[in-house]
Amino acid sequence: MTAVTAGQVGTAGSETLNGTGSDDVIAGLNGADTLVGNGGEDQLFGGGGDDVLYGDTLHDFAPMPHAISNVVLYLQDDAGEVLKVKVDSFSDSETDVFDANDLDLQSFIDDNYDEMEMVAITIKAGNNKSGMGTGEGELFVIDDSVAIEDLQAAGGKKGQADASFDYVTDLEPLGTPDEGDLLIGGTDDDELYGGVGADTFVFADGDGHDTIGDFQVGEDMIDLGGVSGISDFSGVLAAASNDGDDAVIALDDGSITLAGVQIEGLSVSDFLFA
Repeated sequence: MTAVTAGQVGTAGSETLNGTGSDDVIAGLNGADTLVGNGGEDQLFGGGGDDVLYGDTLHDFAPMPHAISNVVLYLQDDAGEVLKVKVDSFSDSETDVFDANDLDLQSFIDDNYDEMEMVAITIKAGNNKSGMGTGEGELFVIDDSVAIEDLQAAGGKKGQADASFDYVTDLEPLGTPDEGDLLIGGTDDDELYGGVGADTFVFADGDGHDTIGDFQVGEDMIDLGGVSGISDFSGVLAAASNDGDDAVIALDDGSITLAGVQIEGLSVSDFLFA
């Protein structure tokens, strides 16, 4: 994988594109790219391929069309409990872009989830399309430094005219993440890095072949609540094997690779189940 200087446009190959502390514009084009903002108010464009985008704030991510299949919010209350909220079916009647700077969520959260704060968000496109190229598996994740007051409120809840939510489903309590990040791979093959803190990596059926690059045994957790066929730690052991230095958990239609981790080092405390 090639490293590209900040501000330059990538190529059709797979690259790591690093920003600076300034306001960068980074475009991956085709290939399975990794885009890192590194501070500043950046604009990250994944392009084609299964990309990983690291932004410092919600505003780092590029606009995309309204016609996306779902948005997943992670809301945290004063006690530290986290609720996963899946917001389905944004209106696709609008012709302008779905811009993170205008993401209309504050009034929705205030009206429906009083006294909860948004700690993370993922945005997944329908049919593997995000408007920035076909076949992507982009992952958009915001860490727990982003709160709802960073988002502009102008609509966005059911019954209002702007690109509104049709309905909300799949409310799922996730417990207390202990000041770590919540990361979802989604469909296609993704690379996930939680960084510092006790992180929770969430997986479900159809997520593809994902790799956790920095899983910390005894600190991070893997949430398999959305994975059919594995309901306890014995199921994990039955599905897992070592591949060189890595542990691989085989799923019905994908896998989870834990880089630098061996099966023997895992325990039930590293996992969450439905």
